[in-house]
Amino acid sequence: MERKSSPIELFYCYARKDRVLRDELDMHLAGLRRTGLITAWYDGAISPGTAWQKEIETHLNTAHVILLLVSPDFISSDYCYSKEMGRAILSQQCLCILWQRECSTQPWEVPRSFSSIRASLADGSQ
Repeated sequence: MERKSSPIELFYCYARKDRVLRDELDMHLAGLRRTGLITAWYDGAISPGTAWQKEIETHLNTAHVILLLVSPDFISSDYCYSKEMGRAILSQQCLCILWQRECSTQPWEVPRSFSSIRASLADGSQ
């Protein structure tokens, strides 16, 4: 059966130290990508010599869903935390926060930037 609508574009926002976790998540989403339901983009798709900040901004603006892969490294990265997450929170796109590794900041003690976002834990609690 041919899919008639455009795929949902995902944007991975993650700390570089969490690349293995991003790759694993991407592997789990391969079936959706293969059937044309989604496309996924992350900074590893930036070609050498490309203005990387502009490329990231372009994809943040065009993504339908922004996946924030939160970890201690994500929270400690000024670029991830302030630039990418700050832009994502201000956007009208769907925002999905995935806690990748245990943080001293627990999901129920979210940073001020997350305070306006309704969050659910993996067990369905809030």
